[in-house]
Amino acid sequence: MKNPEEYELVPTEGDAGKRPVDESEGEGSPKEPKPKDEGKREQWDNRIQFLLTLIGYAIGLGSVWRFPYLVARNGGFPFILLYVIMLFVIGVPLFYLEVTLGQSTSKGPIAVWSKVAPSLTGIGVAMTVVNVYIILYYTVIIGWIDLYLVSSFSSPLPWAECFGCVVTSNASDQQACLSRLGLGTSPGSMLQEFYSCWNDSTKYYWYNTALGASGSIGAAGEFNWKVFLSIFITYLVIYLCIFRGLAWAGKVIYVTATLPLLVLLCLFFRAVTLPGAASGLKCMVMPDEGTVMRKMQDPQMWLEASTQVFFALGLAMGPLIGLSSHSTRSRHVLRDAILVGVILLVVSLFSAIVVFSVVGFKAQLMNVDSCELVKAQGTGMIFVVLTEALNHMPGAPFWSVLFFFMLLLLGVDSQLGSVNTLVTILADWKPLAKVHTEYIAGFICTGLFLCTVPFTFGNGVYLFDLFDRFAATLPLLLIGLFEFVAVAWVFGVGRYSAHICCCGLGLWCWKVQCPHMLL
Repeated sequence: MKNPEEYELVPTEGDAGKRPVDESEGEGSPKEPKPKDEGKREQWDNRIQFLLTLIGYAIGLGSVWRFPYLVARNGGFPFILLYVIMLFVIGVPLFYLEVTLGQSTSKGPIAVWSKVAPSLTGIGVAMTVVNVYIILYYTVIIGWIDLYLVSSFSSPLPWAECFGCVVTSNASDQQACLSRLGLGTSPGSMLQEFYSCWNDSTKYYWYNTALGASGSIGAAGEFNWKVFLSIFITYLVIYLCIFRGLAWAGKVIYVTATLPLLVLLCLFFRAVTLPGAASGLKCMVMPDEGTVMRKMQDPQMWLEASTQVFFALGLAMGPLIGLSSHSTRSRHVLRDAILVGVILLVVSLFSAIVVFSVVGFKAQLMNVDSCELVKAQGTGMIFVVLTEALNHMPGAPFWSVLFFFMLLLLGVDSQLGSVNTLVTILADWKPLAKVHTEYIAGFICTGLFLCTVPFTFGNGVYLFDLFDRFAATLPLLLIGLFEFVAVAWVFGVGRYSAHICCCGLGLWCWKVQCPHMLL
């Protein structure tokens, strides 16, 4: 077996060729499309398109859906502080490493490691497996968002009703509804279900109407055709965006990467002006006295902050390497990595502010403590707490459509990068080198769709929780650790920094600091 010193990180024959550093990338001006040469890798049109792709991939549902509920579960400010530390101590350096790996080799996340050392190809395989796991349950979230988006085009909103009656806090309205439905003399189970819906209509709608959830993971429950159809449509949209290759996907990214940020800004100004928003924000930024240091010493919180950084930036999953393999080498990668990290942090904080403001608004409506309400929420926070607040906003359907449309764009944007990476992996495989992209993309989307069918049954929400807790936690940290070891210790951080024509992040960062923090 060859010694790592004998390997060079240059594209092999059949790739895009050994490409010089693109000195004109900073201009960001679109280039005229060139005829596709057989055997050459597709390229992004310009640096701006590639940068928007990285931003769109990084700023996904992990920032708007996952980050706020992790902040709520871990006590607010202490978690945010740890998240910022891990984002810039580990997240940005690994982001920079993966992008330069893809640019230097023009290879996907499996083939790239054969350029570092063939014995390390297992890192790419592990990345791909984790990426598939995350795609599966990530698409389920998008399917749920599709359901809520379609349901938002009605007034009143369906989760604001119970058995055809609009839910209010007025006891006389409740009795009138019971009389109209003839439930006054009904069996106890029917009355119990009615009161359960009336007392928390959004939670009832989430578990009973949208999901049709069963009692446990062991009880499969009924097949939910609405979720099935939503997931099918999601994969169809993803396929239509990537089957033509980068020529089409690159154009889509201009909309999917920018429009959600504008929508989030609108929601931000609406949320912070709601009555009770201040009490919700207080739970986010002002923890109980004496809890900061105690929580900072909790290893579980460090683990969750680290995995959220990996989940949000898409580290150790492969898409960053796959997307970067279609980009020319640039001297601006480190600057871009820091920029993406800063944008991700700002969007995550804005999302948390929106969510906590809305939680404060709901707490005021329910006359309960905001912090206690926050702690009681989990992965369904956006489908239970936020929808309740939407019910009481003037023009509720408009804000609901806007909110779920933003979530849909964020989710699809990230999925484009993840699924496109699987296409890149198969395209790098020699037996499929001459197969057209649309056939590979169709095969992958069909396979992924069939694998998500178990999520469409009544126990799908419990299966989802298992994936969320274990698919994007320790495996990502272990893969990230092996990435640093492979480049800094096996290949050599000095040789790697010299090869990518950049100063890198230095001996201390890649070789000592990042591996030590992950351990």
